[in-house]
Amino acid sequence: QSRRCGNIMEVERALTLIEAGRPTAGRRRVGTRVGLTMVALVVAAAVGWQMMRVGRRREPATAGIPPNVHLAVLPFVETTTDRGREFFTQGLTEAVNEKLSRLTLSRHLQVTSLSDMRRRAVRTAVEAREQLGANLAFTGSLTRSTDRVEATCVLLDTRTGQRLRTEAATTAAAEPLALQDRVVEIAVRMIGLELTPDERRVMVEHGPVQPGAYDFYLQARGYLLNFDRIE
Repeated sequence: QSRRCGNIMEVERALTLIEAGRPTAGRRRVGTRVGLTMVALVVAAAVGWQMMRVGRRREPATAGIPPNVHLAVLPFVETTTDRGREFFTQGLTEAVNEKLSRLTLSRHLQVTSLSDMRRRAVRTAVEAREQLGANLAFTGSLTRSTDRVEATCVLLDTRTGQRLRTEAATTAAAEPLALQDRVVEIAVRMIGLELTPDERRVMVEHGPVQPGAYDFYLQARGYLLNFDRIE
């Protein structure tokens, strides 16, 4: 009977505390469990969101790139109307093609020669696939300001026409060699190549060349590509 009375007194005390708005021991335990559950959910959501961000940021460099790359370097486009700059851009395209062709010896990589492209009048990614069998096309445009030039490079799937990669680089207008090196670097990165130290050295080897002289050199290469239609 005394135990029953004790239980009744505990219930009455709990009811009094509830009416007064004070938590009982049982309510405190429930509140604690709910609070811990909410904290765990928030932490899990934050960790999941961070993992998604890391996953997106660490997307493989070769995503969407076929295992055997057959690359066509399409002519870059000069956004100015200066004919000399147009020939410079064509010379740059040929120089980039030549640099990338040096990487084909020990890799599953084929780079279409510009002479084949000119002979077949290939100007688009679709034409590069239909006439030369290329599965990727690398191209872009040059935009000039007073003392800077921006190269916007694009990698295309020749079957779907989809843009797989887009990247821009800006260099000093008076540094054509730096521009060429950046475009080659972007192309290598876009098709997912890992270069050896020796290959990296070959990609940037130029010898003692004056920037101004190299600008004229690239223009001259562009002129030679168009010798049959120079006015």
